[in-house]
Amino acid sequence: MQKRLSAGLIFMINYTWSKAIDDGGTFRSGYAIPAQFIQTGGKSWAADRIERTVSTSSQPQHVVITGVYDLPFGKGMLGGNNYITRALLSNFKLSSIVQMYSGSPLAITESSSSTCTATNPAAGTCMPSYSPTWTPGTSPKIHDWGHGVTAATAGSTTYINSAAFIHAPTTAAAPLFGNLARTAPDGLYGPGNYDVDVSLRRTFGLGFEGAHLMLEGDLYNLTNHTQFGGLGTAFGSTTFGTVSTQANTSRDAQLTAKIEF
Repeated sequence: MQKRLSAGLIFMINYTWSKAIDDGGTFRSGYAIPAQFIQTGGKSWAADRIERTVSTSSQPQHVVITGVYDLPFGKGMLGGNNYITRALLSNFKLSSIVQMYSGSPLAITESSSSTCTATNPAAGTCMPSYSPTWTPGTSPKIHDWGHGVTAATAGSTTYINSAAFIHAPTTAAAPLFGNLARTAPDGLYGPGNYDVDVSLRRTFGLGFEGAHLMLEGDLYNLTNHTQFGGLGTAFGSTTFGTVSTQANTSRDAQLTAKIEF
C-alpha cells in the first residue's frame, strides 16, 4: 500500500506472508527408511520424505513501513508569520523505516556427545525423537526468548523444554533414526524482532548556484530493542535452549553535514 506525496507526506507499507518448504540442510538419511529403523515411527519413509518441512530460512510474516514527512512549520505554515520561528523551524524532513518480522523455524539435532553420532554410521545428521510422554502440538518453548535474561545469566537460562525430546536409543547392532521433524518440531520457532530507524534532516540555502547545506541526524534501532541469537539447538548439550549472543546492533546515532550543488 502506497500513499503518494500530498500535504508533505509520503509513505509505503509492505506486508509479506509466506511459507518456504524444502528437504535440504540437515538430514538423517538420503535413502528410504523402513519403519523398523524409526524410533516409534510407525511408518516407512520414502527417500528424503521425512525431512520435508518448513525451511530454516522461512519467515512467515514480515512488515516494512517507510515514510517521509515535511514538517508543517515555516513559511506559509505554522509559525510562518514570525521571523524567529521561520528561521528555527523551516525545511525539516522526518523519515523512518519500521520493520517487524517473525522468527524462523529451529532445527533440533543431537549433540556431538550422543550415542547416535558414535554408533549410527548411516546417519547424516543425528536427530532426537519426540518424547512419548509429551503432548503433541504443545510448544516446547518455555517462555519468550530473552525474557528475564541478563548478561550474567544469558548462558544458563533455558527457553526450550528438554522434556519434549528423547535421545534415539541407538546401538551399533540396531541403529535407529530419531522421528523429530527436521525443523520447527511442535511449532518451535526462533525469536522474531522489530526495528525502528528514524532520520531528521534540514536544508539551508547557500545563495549560489542552487547549492544548499544539509544537516542530518539518524537514530538506528531507536528503541534499543535486543534480538537474541546464538540459540542452543543441540539436544543434550549444556547450552541447549539457551541464548548466547545479540543478533542485532544496539542503538546507534549518526550526525551528517554535507553541501549539495
